[in-house]
Amino acid sequence: MKISGIIAEYNPFHLGHKYQLDTLKNELDTYVIAIMSGDFVQRGECAVLDKYKRAEIAVKNGVDLVIELPFYYSLQSAENFAKGGISILNKLNIVDYLCFGFECEKKENIIEIAKFQLRYKNEIEEVLNNEMKLGKSYAVAYKNACMKINKKYKALEIEDDFFISNNILSIEYVKNLILSKSKITPFPIKRKGRNYNDENYNTEEQLSASAIRKAIYDNNFEK
Repeated sequence: MKISGIIAEYNPFHLGHKYQLDTLKNELDTYVIAIMSGDFVQRGECAVLDKYKRAEIAVKNGVDLVIELPFYYSLQSAENFAKGGISILNKLNIVDYLCFGFECEKKENIIEIAKFQLRYKNEIEEVLNNEMKLGKSYAVAYKNACMKINKKYKALEIEDDFFISNNILSIEYVKNLILSKSKITPFPIKRKGRNYNDENYNTEEQLSASAIRKAIYDNNFEK
């Protein structure tokens, strides 16, 4: 029996997470370990449910073991959030696969872009810093830097809408696996439903975590 790891916030656990777990267990004969943020999550907010309730829900839906991601990592950027989770999974020394969601046409794109970013790391960082000096947000500067260096070397066929939250985090997972010389194999699963940052909850489509949180904050529990 294999063992797979997932790094998550489950804030809150939703149908997309259930789909990921079901797909993972259907495709691999595997136990699942989730490295989960505690009571505070990546945006510096309190989670909508406490860590014990979120862990309980995860276990009831297919996770076999939940390990808390330390506070230091749970509030960090995508790079360090990924670094913390990968570090724990590596130290367990029993994990075969890392499962994560992605939002692009081909899962191979995630692996290719992770390698591209490592290869041209210094140049990307230089352009990123210059973009931020011009007043761009980190997210915009990051996207612009990657696209400019990619255009310079004609390395990959990617569109600028590729660099959205889930894909950025997936890239960081793969980069950290490579940098740590991990024996863990990436196992990407294409995400279903609305875009991660889509806060629209007035839809019949599967809602994102952002939309569910927005509905909760708006005190709209009918959705």
